[in-house]
Amino acid sequence: MKIHSSVHNSTQLEFEHYITADSKAQDFELFLIAPKRYLKNIDRDQFFKDLNILVRFTSVREHIFIGQLREFATLLKSKKTRHVDRVKVVKPLCEALLLFGGKLVSEIKRIRSNGKSASQIQKLFEGIGRQLNEFRVEYVASLGSTSLGVPSEVRDCCNMVDEYLSSNLFGEVGKLLRDRKVALDDAFTEKLEDFLRSEVKYRIRFKANRGLQRQGSSHEVLSRLSLLKKRIGSPLYIRSNRNSQDKFYRNIFAAVGASLAATWSLMAEGQAYKLAEGEDYFFRTGLVAFLIVVAYVFKDRIKENSRELMRAKMMRRLCDYKTNLQYGNSNIGKVKEWFDLSGLNELPEEVQTLYLIKEPILGAQAFDQSVLAYRRRSECAPAEIWDELPGNGIKEIIRLDIGSFASRLDDSEKRLIAEDAPEMEVIHTSRRYNVDILIRVRNEYQVGLGHYRLNLVRGGIASMKEVGEFRIVA
Repeated sequence: MKIHSSVHNSTQLEFEHYITADSKAQDFELFLIAPKRYLKNIDRDQFFKDLNILVRFTSVREHIFIGQLREFATLLKSKKTRHVDRVKVVKPLCEALLLFGGKLVSEIKRIRSNGKSASQIQKLFEGIGRQLNEFRVEYVASLGSTSLGVPSEVRDCCNMVDEYLSSNLFGEVGKLLRDRKVALDDAFTEKLEDFLRSEVKYRIRFKANRGLQRQGSSHEVLSRLSLLKKRIGSPLYIRSNRNSQDKFYRNIFAAVGASLAATWSLMAEGQAYKLAEGEDYFFRTGLVAFLIVVAYVFKDRIKENSRELMRAKMMRRLCDYKTNLQYGNSNIGKVKEWFDLSGLNELPEEVQTLYLIKEPILGAQAFDQSVLAYRRRSECAPAEIWDELPGNGIKEIIRLDIGSFASRLDDSEKRLIAEDAPEMEVIHTSRRYNVDILIRVRNEYQVGLGHYRLNLVRGGIASMKEVGEFRIVA
């Protein structure tokens, strides 16, 4: 269980939430705490519009793609590529190439990860280099030298993987030599420098052979790398079919309200007709008319009020959205989401304790605080389905755009008088607002808590800091 939190851009927060395949269900809960005046008009529908969620597998398992690649390598050596079935072979083969690229990129990213010794880095680099060379010899070179009708989709896919691996490995090795955070011996340093020089030559030939520009602008390079990243990672993303439950609940509550109203109307009319059997004709007629009018008036009130009362009480327990997670033709899980606005005293006890320990600068009780609560419950498919899936677990990338919330803040431009200046001097400065975010993650095995503080200006995020490091508490 772990959470990675960051500022994605000037208005978006990003939380990476990991779910293992052996976890039956896991809850991600976000509590945004701010003065009530900033949260009182927050709309449920707008909140979910500001919430963007990507779901993908956490890692690539080699046995999923290695058989397909070996079969294609044998086919290239036999020069029987004309017999490749475009329908049955091309799509899974392209997917296998992309999965290989994704797996090797994840290993490349580990070169500069914290805590690695020089010997571990060297061993990892040599393993990556060996896999990259085998890929280039068996696939890239073979596809470049044969004219036996290899489908263009396969050739393009292979070239994209090669280009993306080259860019990532070149960048990581360059940063490793530049940062010098780990003491590398002279022989290994020279080996890394030789790799950089040879890779530059290889990339020049690579671009020349494919008619690409030798050197584009930095914007063009970043744009191409972004597109390559999305393409290489595409087989790991999981389709999600998100459905709002609001319309369904409205119909149910309306039906219940109408039923109560109809019951009241029938009871009132029945009582009126029963009273109509009395002896006094004028009294009977007036009483019947009065009861029918009362039944008619109260019927509509009962219908509306019962519907609203049920909606207010039940919507806090019933989920707002349901999502089905699909990969290929398989349903691999489902997700339920809740949204709620509440007071500080309605926070779960352990979350409230964490917040009050690290309360805002002026104290939690100095303001009338309110809480925006978002809960996401992810349920995974049975373990036997995972044997055929490319990953060992799921990563949910949760991005929350708080631009609409930040726009509610007061004007940030302020003028202060400099007290230590020899003459009265006005200083123009911007006002900052602190908003606390608490995260709780729960599954059947563990509970984790984290506390973050946003520093906001009107219209965006100035910074975010970790007040309480995310940790396992139970």
